[in-house]
Amino acid sequence: MKRIILFWFLIFSSSFHAQNKTSGLVLLDSNMSIQVDLDNQNSKVYLTMSGPSDRWFALGFNSTTMSANVDCVVMTSATNLTDSHFPGGYFAPLADTENNWTLTDNTVTNSIRTIKAYRNFVSTDVTDYTFTSTLNTLEVIYAYSYNPIYDLYDPLNSGHGSDNYGHVALTFSNLNITNHNSTSYVLTIFPNPVVDELTIFPNNISSREIEIKLYNSNYQLVYTNCYSTQNRKEIKIPFSSYPDGIYYIKSTIDSFESLKKIIVKK
Repeated sequence: MKRIILFWFLIFSSSFHAQNKTSGLVLLDSNMSIQVDLDNQNSKVYLTMSGPSDRWFALGFNSTTMSANVDCVVMTSATNLTDSHFPGGYFAPLADTENNWTLTDNTVTNSIRTIKAYRNFVSTDVTDYTFTSTLNTLEVIYAYSYNPIYDLYDPLNSGHGSDNYGHVALTFSNLNITNHNSTSYVLTIFPNPVVDELTIFPNNISSREIEIKLYNSNYQLVYTNCYSTQNRKEIKIPFSSYPDGIYYIKSTIDSFESLKKIIVKK
């Protein structure tokens, strides 16, 4: 009886602030991906960017070309994320007078480097793009070197070539989740706080598939997967690799969405 009472006591949900937004994970090509998250409560933008681990890669904001003064960030070494801008024309970007990005994570897996960084929506640098809480779409450009080299100014080796660049339009969606229809399913989770593994019980689901997304406290997507619910009474989500803190699980079934707050405590 105690276990049942504790189980229901630990089931609770919490929504993000109404205007926190994410682009979701966007694949730029086989070697690059990005995710941009807007924290409107603190007026900060969070960037998750992946690229080749042995050369420079870059992302430019609010443009489809390398126009003059377009704001960009560049991995100019294995450890440095440089706040930069384009001088105009097809020339290498120049470092800003001040670096407003704070690098928080830099990991390499299977020859792909993934970095995480953040900065304020508005900076004192005139070449920095200004993010806003009302942002719904954003054009970005990207590139990476065709040779394993970090020197942006080596004229023979450091260019991105004819293939390693492009542009894409990001579309932002709100991270706050409200059920626009009456919920047609019951989703329960256990345990919470979680140590190594979370179990989800998708009870009374008529749909054959449930999408699970996990966000950290910075509103960054850290896990996503779709699960078949046919003949499945529970779903196991591994948490052993995630540090202590607050997370949010978003579940999507047909047209219904819900968000639950998870605490990781080891």
